[in-house]
Amino acid sequence: MNIVKISGSPAQQMFQYAFYYALLQHDAQARLHVPSEKWINARFHLPKFTVASADDLKPFGKGSIGARVMGMLGKRRGEVVTDAADHRFVAELFGKTDTYFDGEWLSPRYFAAVESELRKAFAVPEKVLPSSSTTMLNMLKQGKTVAIQVHEPTSADNTCTADYYNWAVANILSTFHNPHFYVFTTDVEWVKANINFQGAKVEIVAYPADTETSLLAYLYRARHIIMANRLVSWWAAWLNDNDDKIVIAPQKWAKNADYPDLIPIHWTQIPTT
Repeated sequence: MNIVKISGSPAQQMFQYAFYYALLQHDAQARLHVPSEKWINARFHLPKFTVASADDLKPFGKGSIGARVMGMLGKRRGEVVTDAADHRFVAELFGKTDTYFDGEWLSPRYFAAVESELRKAFAVPEKVLPSSSTTMLNMLKQGKTVAIQVHEPTSADNTCTADYYNWAVANILSTFHNPHFYVFTTDVEWVKANINFQGAKVEIVAYPADTETSLLAYLYRARHIIMANRLVSWWAAWLNDNDDKIVIAPQKWAKNADYPDLIPIHWTQIPTT
């Protein structure tokens, strides 16, 4: 039996569930090891999963205190697999048995075969969104709208510089006329001081950093997107079903690691320096 661990932020959990859902095509008995607190099933009502029992987790040294002690002593019977050191896609993982998968699995190549099912699972119906957002939702879906996420731009792990955003905006402006930019940001003043929209229409929407996940439903409804190096941005771009969408992503996703299979080849990557 294979087991996939669910942990981290909602956007990280989406990748882990997507990996699990793809794994089910190879192992119908696969299980999920889910946290005791809320996880994304409450947010998305995922269509199919089986939660691992305490007995399922024992061979991997997971679950109970006793099982974890046995795992630390090297007496577990099952294999524990984490992400590849270079974070690349590893197709061979789907051939494993009796394995506990403890990683992020940040590549859409893992779930390419179940893409349509996942798009339905991760869609956020408008009826569950606040009625106060109706006007914004309608505007995002019309015309040449471009959603931009700017998340904590001065933080140490942010790779998206002012140059990145300005090059991205210039790319959009050179592609089509009269775009309407919607900037979702934790730092309104930084956006005003650092991004030149060259006279284009701009709406700036502030959000607290701890509510980032709620942006997903809005970001993916725009016609195009300029991403931050945030997984919420990534999922918004991936879920966007506009056939002629432009997705602009940072060439450097993280300062201390490369993710060679994270960004699809049909998205535009722009330098961050």
